[in-house]
Amino acid sequence: MLARHLADLADVRNAGTLLALAGAPPARDPFVEGGRRLSLAALRSLAAVGDGAAVRAGVAAALRVPEAALARGGHAESALERAALVPLLREARLRPLSIAVPLAWLFARRAEVRRISLLLRGTALGLAADEVLDLAEA
Repeated sequence: MLARHLADLADVRNAGTLLALAGAPPARDPFVEGGRRLSLAALRSLAAVGDGAAVRAGVAAALRVPEAALARGGHAESALERAALVPLLREARLRPLSIAVPLAWLFARRAEVRRISLLLRGTALGLAADEVLDLAEA
């Protein structure tokens, strides 16, 4: 179960890297090995496409996240985190005495801390309340 979760985290990290490249092929291989849904070969072929929309479509299909959420930076990060959290929550429900329960709790606390920091930073920067709320709920 822990190995599956770590593989999901590798997929999320690699998907974030692909999205950050925005369709530009990398000079060297920036990917982390060990993903479950995005193999190194799939990552390399997506990176070679050179089209940001095609990369978003490939990542969305592989990780089962909405493609529209991957088009915006803050929303993409949240969607990718949910892609790792959903299998962990499912595992925690199916096996309540497993390590999945504390891992899911830690993952949720980390997301909560990130949302609170986003709210505080957005308020400190003077962003409109609806913009900050939109980012926090992404």
